[in-house]
Amino acid sequence: PVEKNTGDTVFAGTILDSGFLQINTEKVGIDSTYGKIIKLIEEAQSSKAPVQKIADVFTNYFTPVVLLIVVITFILTRDFKIAVTVLIVACPCAVALATPLAFVAAIGKASRHGILIKGGVYLENLSKAKTVVFDKTGTLTEGVPQVVEIKRYGEHDEKEIIECAAVAEKFSGHPLSGAILKKAEELKIAVPDPKDFRVIKGKGITATCSGRKIVLGSRELMADENIKFSSEINGYMEKLEHEGKTPLITAHDGAVCGVITVSDVIRKNARESLFALRSSGIKKIIMLTGDNDRTARAIGELLGVDEVYAEMLPDEKTEQIKKLLNKNDKIVMVGDGINDAPALTQADVGIAMGAAGTDVAIESANIALMSDDLSKIPEAILLGKRTFRTIKQNITLGMIFNIVGMGLAATGVLSPMAAAVAHVLPDFIVFVNSAKLFK
Repeated sequence: PVEKNTGDTVFAGTILDSGFLQINTEKVGIDSTYGKIIKLIEEAQSSKAPVQKIADVFTNYFTPVVLLIVVITFILTRDFKIAVTVLIVACPCAVALATPLAFVAAIGKASRHGILIKGGVYLENLSKAKTVVFDKTGTLTEGVPQVVEIKRYGEHDEKEIIECAAVAEKFSGHPLSGAILKKAEELKIAVPDPKDFRVIKGKGITATCSGRKIVLGSRELMADENIKFSSEINGYMEKLEHEGKTPLITAHDGAVCGVITVSDVIRKNARESLFALRSSGIKKIIMLTGDNDRTARAIGELLGVDEVYAEMLPDEKTEQIKKLLNKNDKIVMVGDGINDAPALTQADVGIAMGAAGTDVAIESANIALMSDDLSKIPEAILLGKRTFRTIKQNITLGMIFNIVGMGLAATGVLSPMAAAVAHVLPDFIVFVNSAKLFK
């Protein structure tokens, strides 16, 4: 949530959290930010080139090459039976089935684990990925502000501090008020209505309840209200702000009773998932976000992200992905919101988070996670690597079989009956090898 004042720009499609807006429409349709997002998605979709498979090239040339070998064999041996045996043992099916069988098995395995993959090409791209780009809010973090810490001063306990803050925030409509009111609900605190409620823009709130004057907000507000606070409190708040968190001083009757820290919480398994990504062969992890630079870098440092790009609009995220695409490795983009949709489409593989993902993000992505579990991402990458390894095994097996089989047939080692039996063996082996992906 972002506060808006008179004269500020509001994007089409924005949800009004509270209050009243009178809007003057300056741009409509394709000229609006939402329209530009749609255009970016369409451009990104049209810019993707089709992937050429080794198996496609092999099968295109296989039949004429085999017929040529049969003719040469007949000319050299003058034996029609041997020539026919060469034709019988030749098996293009193993190479032709090498890729689709592996893809079907892998996509089936992934779907059972809540990973929906829209095509085999994205599995191949996952296997070659060296860089993963994450959106921050709603992807690496929960996307909902929460009370993460309560620092007590004097003889006040946590319930009293939260009660004071909740009274002040009850009618504020501020983006952080929800976190404080939710904490009050968790502690089963009945929050009475405040009196003399007053919002001081950019600083905080003052309110009166049961004869007590409550002040909640920044150090500047405390100074305005002649409420003194120690250097210890100031240092504590500076530390929190450096970590990208929002500390709120709570005071009543002219004295500080505590500091409430509100923050967008990092997902529980985020660190472990990023470590698993590195273990799976990912060399670089990047974070893109529209959030402010200080908060973004604090989150990036906590997670061990290699590069952080903050205060980015949707088109800037897309441009950053385009810059990364100029390099040799495949780029994976992970996001959940509408702002991520163009970047998801532009990347070699776009992965949309599940329960928190918007329809447009899931529609734009190549892979959709049915849950918000970040551990599914390294799982998908490892599956991609395993699938591509299986495809190479299948193709190699098919090629070796044809070379050895036709060689044995051309030298008279194989009879036509033996060649007919041998013809189906590589198909069976490729099927079994691909079926291992189900495990």
